[in-house]
Amino acid sequence: MTGLERHNVKVSGQGQRAMMFAHGFGCDQNMWRFVAPAFEDRFRVVLFDHVGAGGSDLRAYDPEKYSTLQGYADDVVALARELGIRDGVFVGHSVSAMVGVLAAKQAPELFSDLVLVGPSPATSTTKVTWAASARRRSMSCWSSSTPTTWAGRRRWPR
Repeated sequence: MTGLERHNVKVSGQGQRAMMFAHGFGCDQNMWRFVAPAFEDRFRVVLFDHVGAGGSDLRAYDPEKYSTLQGYADDVVALARELGIRDGVFVGHSVSAMVGVLAAKQAPELFSDLVLVGPSPATSTTKVTWAASARRRSMSCWSSSTPTTWAGRRRWPR
């Protein structure tokens, strides 16, 4: 099974540059249904489900691999490489914002822009749990009332 099948990848749009959307935990790619189409006229839009969510192959779930965010970042890197993405835009919601930071650090040629939507304060060493405090979750939601991208840029990718 390819990574594209394992992660239920959907590609649409046009343009040379790719924009990959990653959902937060407890969601799936469906969360982007009203956002992604707005970029299809300028980008090749990539939607996917993290293993364990949505239409992903649940048999691929490995508790050890996915016990830290690095396992998810490894998947993002593999998918981007399988799709031939270079100089792309990664849009990550909640904990997937940190997954995108890890993926861009691991393979900087893949993503030149990161859009972090409601980034969680998780780090690469944080164990992935559902026991995060409600206070921390609500603070992360309120922390991004404006779009913020990696490296402090405050602009939407062109």
